[in-house]
Amino acid sequence: MGFDLAALEPASTMADLDEAHRVYEAVESDITATIDAVRYMEAQRDKLSVTEREVYNYRLMSLSNTAATVEELERLMSSR
Repeated sequence: MGFDLAALEPASTMADLDEAHRVYEAVESDITATIDAVRYMEAQRDKLSVTEREVYNYRLMSLSNTAATVEELERLMSSR
């Protein structure tokens, strides 16, 4: 599964290029956080079940509420 880039759609029709750039930056930030979290999951894969890895991977790749998902994942991993 690839990244869900639906959040970029509004930027393609914005007349205000500064606002469009802010949208792109926000999505880029989410992608960077997701890549870091997926790498962290893989490095610590023994701490998660296959189902947990798949659920978190799906949630991260959807790029919706990325910060909260990363925080939840970090909290879960640190408790194990």
